[in-house]
Amino acid sequence: MVVIEPGAIKTEWSTIAAENVKKMSGNGPYGELAEATAHLFMAQGASAPPHVIADVIWRAASTRHPKARYAAPFSAHVILGLRWALSDRLFDRRRQLALVSRPGVQVEAPRSIFYGNG
Repeated sequence: MVVIEPGAIKTEWSTIAAENVKKMSGNGPYGELAEATAHLFMAQGASAPPHVIADVIWRAASTRHPKARYAAPFSAHVILGLRWALSDRLFDRRRQLALVSRPGVQVEAPRSIFYGNG
């Protein structure tokens, strides 16, 4: 079995996800967090074109001895490396900071989102 782990890819998914997160949570207690998440979805700076994933799939399917796991684009390697290197708490804190690092956005997410109920 081979696993392909795609990172950010330029597709219509980001627009659909941003619209839905704002529609579902934009007016409730998580409104600011939903807005920050939608903004993150729409920030396509680190996104790669879909052919990057197609190339990885082709490489995995056409090699005689494929690796068990492939990640693409480069940003996926960075995220997986952080996930491996950091504790759950630090990794979740890093994700939280990614959501609130926009100028002028003050989001205090409930601890239960990032650290459980304690």
